[in-house]
Amino acid sequence: MTSLLPASEKDALKDLFQDAVETRENAYAPNSKFRVGAAILARDGSVYKGSNKEFTMNADHAEQRAINEALMAGQQPKDLMAVAVFGARGEVTDKNFEARLSPCGNCRQALHELNPEMLAVGAQGKGEIQAYRLKDELPDAYFREKELPSPPAALVTGDPLLDGALKARSRAYVPRSGQPVGAAVETDKGIFLGTRAEVSSFTSQAARMALGAAVEAGATIFHRLALVGGTEPETFERPASLPFDTFEALYHLAPDAEVLFPNESGVLESHKSLDFPGFLRSPAATRNR
Repeated sequence: MTSLLPASEKDALKDLFQDAVETRENAYAPNSKFRVGAAILARDGSVYKGSNKEFTMNADHAEQRAINEALMAGQQPKDLMAVAVFGARGEVTDKNFEARLSPCGNCRQALHELNPEMLAVGAQGKGEIQAYRLKDELPDAYFREKELPSPPAALVTGDPLLDGALKARSRAYVPRSGQPVGAAVETDKGIFLGTRAEVSSFTSQAARMALGAAVEAGATIFHRLALVGGTEPETFERPASLPFDTFEALYHLAPDAEVLFPNESGVLESHKSLDFPGFLRSPAATRNR
């Protein structure tokens, strides 16, 4: 199944693999201790990176993070051409390059749903790579063409945080539910965005994706987070579901951050502290990055 690639294409994929190796350094994996980096190459030559984030026991995989960055940039799923993945525990050694690390089964399915022709790239010894077509790595995989609903337009509110959340909402990939969600987090390193992406059995949560992007960039102080849903272009709507572990992740990272999201009438409300169960407020539950 190894792809026979022209030299020029192989060189580009070597660069993509090196991006994954370097992105792994940004991983946050206090639970598994296994740090993973992923990089996705788009048809226009753009590269989108992500590393695994274990804010709670439900981890966000490196591939999920890279997919979210590509969607946030406005890339179409069919234009995602290759994904490179690299992972290791502890310090990286030559031994880590001896065998290719494949995307996990769930991530393979997620990537396959975006573009079955995508190449999956990994190591084949130090300085060498191998690549497979996702459709070859996942024979008889579930796939169907998806007609996506038109995303709601992004308003201009005058608040960069809210404008960011609305932009993220407009980039959601929600072929199953048709319920887009966008998030933005304001930090000491700027504002970072995340969108809802329904691929495989994963649904990437917008707020966790925004938090992951912020941590990826080295943010340590979190001021505000906005989370918005809805399909009407000129309104805020409360997301249809507010997964508990979204707020669990926020609490572990930034228990004092202000959280903005619409109430049931579509009016934005500010929450200085969410009503978490007591165990989340205990020192043992709060992880230090």
